[in-house]
Amino acid sequence: MEDLRSYIQFLEGKTEADVLSFLTSASDLSRDQKNLIHRYLFPRPLADKELISRIQGVRLNPSGSLVPNIYESILIIEASRTVQYKRFIKHLVHSYQDVSLIHPISGNDKCECCLCGKDIFQTDRLSMEFKDLNQAGNLYTAYGSTDTNLSICLPCLINLIEASHYLIDIDPNYLQSWGPVK
Repeated sequence: MEDLRSYIQFLEGKTEADVLSFLTSASDLSRDQKNLIHRYLFPRPLADKELISRIQGVRLNPSGSLVPNIYESILIIEASRTVQYKRFIKHLVHSYQDVSLIHPISGNDKCECCLCGKDIFQTDRLSMEFKDLNQAGNLYTAYGSTDTNLSICLPCLINLIEASHYLIDIDPNYLQSWGPVK
């Protein structure tokens, strides 16, 4: 991670053409690392709810996966650098960084994942929606945190935590400016 921070600090302020030229010749970086650096430095603007469609667009399985997906994590990192999603992603990182505060949401409601938009279910409703809870339970359970009222699915939670590690490693002060709007 230290390498990514060093590269980003070195490349910050350079033109996109210069960054792309440099990254093309950087043989010590993987394709995913190059993509992450480029998206961090040059995030594409996002319209309202466009993050949802972008996440759904890179998913191999529409339900998500229980292993980290670097492309979804990069989208979250990229969104954190846009005007539209900066505070939202920071709120999510702050709310879900302490895994001891994360829990399945009990209740009987259906809701949407705050990142990918898929339908997710509170624990009591889950058994009514799916006959085989082992197969669908983890992918469709609504998770929450004591620090937010937003619901998130487990695949997005996994990728959010992965993205938060990158964000905090790149900028150790990432959450320093976090605070609720007064």
